[in-house]
Amino acid sequence: MSHSLQNHAARDRAIDVAKGLGMLLVIFGHTNYQEPGLTIIYSFHMPLFFAISGMLFGGDRYPTFGAFLRRKVKTLIVPFLLYAAVTLVFTGAVELLEHGFSEGYLPDMLKTAGRSLVARRSADFPYNAPLWFVPCLFLVECGYYLLSRIRSKPMRIAVIAAVFAGGWALVATRVLYRYTVWNFPAAMIALAFFAAGHLLFAPVCARLIERRWSRPKWALVALAGLALTVPVALLNVGEEHVSLGSDVVNFAPLLLVSGVCGSVFVLAASRLFTARWVEYIGRNSFDFMAIQALVRTGFTFALTRLTGADFWQVNTDYRYTLPAFAVVLFGTWAIVAVKNAVLRKVKKA
Repeated sequence: MSHSLQNHAARDRAIDVAKGLGMLLVIFGHTNYQEPGLTIIYSFHMPLFFAISGMLFGGDRYPTFGAFLRRKVKTLIVPFLLYAAVTLVFTGAVELLEHGFSEGYLPDMLKTAGRSLVARRSADFPYNAPLWFVPCLFLVECGYYLLSRIRSKPMRIAVIAAVFAGGWALVATRVLYRYTVWNFPAAMIALAFFAAGHLLFAPVCARLIERRWSRPKWALVALAGLALTVPVALLNVGEEHVSLGSDVVNFAPLLLVSGVCGSVFVLAASRLFTARWVEYIGRNSFDFMAIQALVRTGFTFALTRLTGADFWQVNTDYRYTLPAFAVVLFGTWAIVAVKNAVLRKVKKA
């Protein structure tokens, strides 16, 4: 029996609110580099999205891997390529404004396009680093579909643990790293969060929903999740803060703990919020993810020229970070709303 919440009656609002809360953390983390907030957010915000995807995993609906693969190409890879093309046009425009047209302009754009297609890490997406998540999720979903065919749950968990350890080894040693694509080492690590969503969070949430858990109980779980996440995140600090997209995991078992506890915090908190605007962000989280970085880049580009502030100041000084968060959030919202309105008119035509 599948534990997916894909068709659960209570899925729509709570899961979308959880994704909306996660996306607010993504935008805040991309517009405010102040510590220790950045370290704490990065310790669980992307694991959260992998876990939610696991909660919604519906592999049982696809009798063959080919059918599942075609579906994921349609829902993940095609939108990824479209947004990658938009990002490339945006990158070209920014480069022209900053440096003007030169002899190396076209070759550089071709190199950028090539890096974006193989995308070993988030840095291979100039001006739109969050796109790394989409092909990485594609690898995770395909891998988990194959592993879900292992009937023995203990054996499946053992294989996932081995894959997690292998991903950590790849990230730590950089052995064969240059031959990987689509954040493959990060996908090996993220598989554990996806599995946690499918095997743990989905059945537990379904059971608690059926028992009609009260809001105070959900609040206690949320507080406990946050209380565990913060110290573990601060323990897992190396030369850089954790970032799955950049293949920086430091001590991966601590990332696993902070990722799971942080996901518990957001998933429990989502049962306490009924804000429609957060739910809207969650329902359109793919578009918000793919567009917000472009809006942030455009705002930063304009702000540095108008004020004379440098990039680091814009991302660490509250005089700039709070307006940046608001502009990126509502600017992205406006673009997504226009996109949705255009698509509705096209469908009606």
